[in-house]
Amino acid sequence: MAKAKSFIIITVLVLLCIAVLAPVYFLLINSILPPDSLPESQILFPNAFSLRQYWKLVVGSEGYFYLYTRSLFVAIAATAGHLAVSVIVGFLFGKFSFKGRVALLTAYVIVLFLPYSATLLPNYMMLRTMNLLDTQSALILPAIFNPLGTVIMTIFISNIPQETMDAALLETKSLFAFLRHIVIPQIGPALALTLVITFTEAWNMVEQPQAMMENKLLHPLSSTLSSIFTGDASNYAGGMLYILPSVLLLFAFEDVLMDQFMEKPILKPEVGHVKE
Repeated sequence: MAKAKSFIIITVLVLLCIAVLAPVYFLLINSILPPDSLPESQILFPNAFSLRQYWKLVVGSEGYFYLYTRSLFVAIAATAGHLAVSVIVGFLFGKFSFKGRVALLTAYVIVLFLPYSATLLPNYMMLRTMNLLDTQSALILPAIFNPLGTVIMTIFISNIPQETMDAALLETKSLFAFLRHIVIPQIGPALALTLVITFTEAWNMVEQPQAMMENKLLHPLSSTLSSIFTGDASNYAGGMLYILPSVLLLFAFEDVLMDQFMEKPILKPEVGHVKE
């Protein structure tokens, strides 16, 4: 009975994984097929291999890499700003008591769960007042002040022992030194999680540029990728290169995230039974 139950669970998980990974596999396979064999081929197991799509993309599509680097700048700037704001505000929420703290934190959580369309008009009006429409700042600033990172940091920072905080205050009175040497080393998983989520959202934004930018030439790669290679086989190679930053970022922080959020890591012995 137990074996049958395990078999069913594993089968369901395998089928779900196949369903999730099938589009990526399809994109990868078609990106390494000869361009003249598309779109008729699109097969599961190719009998030909070619990097001509990637070569054509490198030597013949300067516009793609211009959009790529510009979009990368937007995503990195938004992520860096969001991390800085989240750590500082999360520290204030997590370790300071002040009037209205609970109400303000509740408002952060409510805004976090609002759909983007609900905050679109206020963001548009504020950016228009600041004359930032049709600029890269119109994409970066709203991402910096997303409440997600603040909520995550507040949860993690509030769990830092108060004894550690009090001992550190005896050594320094500088807020930034305190955050750098005491707080940040203890919230590594929170930083990694926020970094991965924020970068991925900024890298994949579509609604924001369509709402904040009338000039299509200023749109990031995420909202123009489907129209760059219309009728061109290189769109498969372009798609593979597009997903590369997010995948590399996830692999870079895989150990930190998995160690924190998996209570029983797969294929790892119980720590209590292992002697150093």
